This record gives sequence, C-alpha cells and structure tokens, in this order.
Amino acid sequence: MVVEDANDASQVTDAVAVALERQGATLSEDEKEELKTKITKELDIDNNLVEIAKAAQALADKDDRTLTGKDALNDVQSKIKNGEIAQGSTVTITIGAEDINNREFVNGMESLYKNNGSVKIIINVSHTNKPDSTISFLEPMNNQDYNNGLTNYIWNFGDYIGKVCINRDMGGIIVAALGKVEVNASCDVRVIANTVIKNGQEMHQIEDETKPSTSTSTSESTSTSE
Repeated sequence: MVVEDANDASQVTDAVAVALERQGATLSEDEKEELKTKITKELDIDNNLVEIAKAAQALADKDDRTLTGKDALNDVQSKIKNGEIAQGSTVTITIGAEDINNREFVNGMESLYKNNGSVKIIINVSHTNKPDSTISFLEPMNNQDYNNGLTNYIWNFGDYIGKVCINRDMGGIIVAALGKVEVNASCDVRVIANTVIKNGQEMHQIEDETKPSTSTSTSESTSTSE
C-alpha cells in the first residue's frame, strides 16, 4: 500500500494494518483505532516540540545553582574522578550563555570528555528568551572524531525561542525545541529544534548506544552538582 501523505494518520494506520496482514496478523477495529490515536499524537510535531521544551525547561529550573559555569563543571569532574558520581549516572549543571565561549570552560569540557566514561552531563544553558537572541558556539567544543560517546553531553536550551549558531566543530546533543539551530561548521551532533539550517557543512548524527534501564526509579542514578 502506498502512503500518499505521511502526515495523514489514517493512511499511515491503514498501511501498517496491511503490512501486518501480509505477515499473518490482523488488527481488530479497536486495535486500529488505538494505533491511529498513537500515530496522530506522534505526527503532531509542533505539540511534541512544545512538550519537549516544557520538560527541558522544568529540568533546568530545578537544577541546583549553588555552583554554575566552570565551577560547576570542575565540581562534576572532581566527583567523577573520586567516584562520588558513578559511571552510568546522569548529572546536571547550569551555565550562562557566555560560558560557552569562555576558554576555561571550553578547556574543562575537553578534559571532561577525555576522562569521563559513561556519565551523562546535561548542560542547562541559561538565556534571555527573545526571538532575536543568538547564542553562538565560537570555540571548538568536544571537537573529537566521530564518537557515539558524544551523546553523553546534552546542551539543554529549555524553552529558548532564539537562535543557536554552531560556528566551530563540536559534538553532543542540542535540545532547543522552540528555537532555531544554524550549523555553520562540521559537527557530530543530534539536534532537536523547531528549525535547523545547515549551511553546507557536514553534520553527523551520533547515536546513543546505551540500553535504556528497565528500572523506573532515577533517584539513585541522577545527581546535580552541589
């Protein structure tokens, strides 16, 4: 069956049903309706981006900001080194937009990348939330050869509605669900954004190779810098 409009939940549902029938499985009408509901939700990209931005901003808002910027980064590095932060766990830090191009912070990120194992670092970037705002990466950031370990570094811009410019080689995941991301340099990144502009540069989609935990509890695996 040919799907003429991939944004039409009914067409997609019918195509899935046909594919399953060819494999010997038949969906009931109730099952088809349930599938259609799920597909409709998945296809509502604008709403999904809004929900991602809300969740991302909520995460940033609850971060402990006793230490921020390079001080928070140094604190995390120290705790990883002495075992206070276990491999496989997740930590959050908050930085200002200006920290992105602070040489001490950039060097700290490079050191963290070299010495970190599997700790995920969520970097909440505080911002002025205006449509004409621009936050630019002007220094190389985690500038490594393609490596899926770069997915351990998540740049969280929360509900930011401005522009993020990648002007130097970098690696990681950028979450700016309501904003615009402009790629002006080769990079190994995954991007969640309202708009992505790629100006002729290579943009490699790094993959997270970690398996999701079967546990629903995160209290023992999630930390904030203190």
